Amino acid sequence: MIAEDMTKEELIELVKKLRSKRKYGIFWEDDKIREEFDTANSIPVLQELTELSINTSTNQTNHILIEGDNYPALSILKSTHFSKIDFIYIDPPYNTGNKDFKYNDAFVEKDDAYRHSKWLNFMNKRLEIAKDLLSENGIIFVSIGDDEQANLKLLMDGIFGESNHIETFIWESIFRPSNLGKSVRRNSEYVLCYVKNRSDDFSLAQKSQEAQGEASLTQNNNAPRTLTFPKNYVKVKLPDGTYKNGKYGDIEMLDDLVVKDGLAIKSFRISGKLKWKQEYLDSEVAKGVTLMIKTKSFIPYYRKDYQDTILRPTKLIPNDVVGDVLSANAEIKKIFGSSVFDYPKPTSLIKYLISICNLSENAVILDYFAGSGTTGDAVLQLNTEDSKKMQFILITNNENSICEEVTYKRIRSVISGYTDSNNKEIEGKGENLRYLRIRELAKTNNSDEMKIRLSEQVVPFIQLQENAYEKIGPKGKNFNIYRSNERIVAIHNSFDFEELVDLRDQLVKYKDLSIKLFLFSFDDEFVGTEMFSDFKYLQMEPIPSRILGILKDTYV
Repeated sequence: MIAEDMTKEELIELVKKLRSKRKYGIFWEDDKIREEFDTANSIPVLQELTELSINTSTNQTNHILIEGDNYPALSILKSTHFSKIDFIYIDPPYNTGNKDFKYNDAFVEKDDAYRHSKWLNFMNKRLEIAKDLLSENGIIFVSIGDDEQANLKLLMDGIFGESNHIETFIWESIFRPSNLGKSVRRNSEYVLCYVKNRSDDFSLAQKSQEAQGEASLTQNNNAPRTLTFPKNYVKVKLPDGTYKNGKYGDIEMLDDLVVKDGLAIKSFRISGKLKWKQEYLDSEVAKGVTLMIKTKSFIPYYRKDYQDTILRPTKLIPNDVVGDVLSANAEIKKIFGSSVFDYPKPTSLIKYLISICNLSENAVILDYFAGSGTTGDAVLQLNTEDSKKMQFILITNNENSICEEVTYKRIRSVISGYTDSNNKEIEGKGENLRYLRIRELAKTNNSDEMKIRLSEQVVPFIQLQENAYEKIGPKGKNFNIYRSNERIVAIHNSFDFEELVDLRDQLVKYKDLSIKLFLFSFDDEFVGTEMFSDFKYLQMEPIPSRILGILKDTYV
């Protein structure tokens, strides 16, 4: 609509709208290109497909795979994981105009006048929820190509704050389609990194040479090399402070290694298959650079006073460190026998990004453009390698059966083990997987009836929120009891008072433990809870009003 055709009232509203907008940032047309969610008639709920879930042990991490559109899935996570996600990695559509981005069930062509606006509208909604999901120290990485990199930077500056932009990394992805970059060969992509709240002492640091591709164990030739370290150059992780000479993995100690306060107190020599020539190693040591050799048993580290500079990651992420699209395809072919996904990311890239963040051993990692499942594969590998219990949450739609036939099968193979394309038996990583599917729950104008309907679907929400999947005790018609680590989680999703009494009788044996009890309530007031007065560590939460409120506020 042009100004000449607008009424006075419409012009006034337009002026008010323009005045209310930010004076700096990125703007796009969003009034006429909203996504077509059926928010008027339904809300999203979860259903667990128990036949697809994988259980290896009650002590293992419960990973999550959610099948469905990522916007309603994110709105559900906002009710279960608000400020709980530690790390997000996404690989969204690059919007090249080459049938890689669908909007309202149609590919966005390169000559579409609203091409960038549609993409920005699509990304904005999802990134705003992603910020809500991040913990206070949470961090997000977003892969992107040339077509939207500049727009994405401005968009994320507006959502996360320009001061929370850590870096725009350049990944040497090597392979790009031949019809792109005709004047300049495009051999790189971008990874934008933001934190939710940047502290004064924030920094990214590589924890080990493994994050740099295990370079010291990659040989250029087969000739063994001897490396002599000057006194006090090597900080070593040892059980007893001493190593005798002998063979340790790929490295042979030619001298005894004596350590005091974590430092070698005398020179020693090692021999092994190294990437660098002896002359280069000697020159680096002469410069005061401390090199690191990593094997399964022998792990020297950089000196403390070099960590801030040497261990800090560089803006360029070279392909010899994290691989490229070709190596990513090779990983998938090992499982499926052929390439089943266009332009996947290598697990080494995700492992690298995770490794440069100071994440806890129980960190929660989210990827809501999960695609082939690379992020899940990477987390399973890191848990095994570093003895961690990180949990992943993957979200992907099932268009062309990608969730069931690619994402799920890849994760199942990594967890349970498989025979690769070379007939080699690959041992499984173990751990558990819960397969959840997004469904639509019809709305009703009667708020009490809506609460009753949602309460009947509330169990998967609470299981996801509390990570509670170990069923204990008998199941009632309207109650369930689960164990989540050292906490008992009980759900009573009905106003049936007699069953509440039955639930109380079942919980008595756990009354000295921490119990979280979810009780159905129309108005957030509890009835009959005096029967739990002798429970020492009982926390009660009403359902489903909070879940319903968040879904109504978000899923619009």
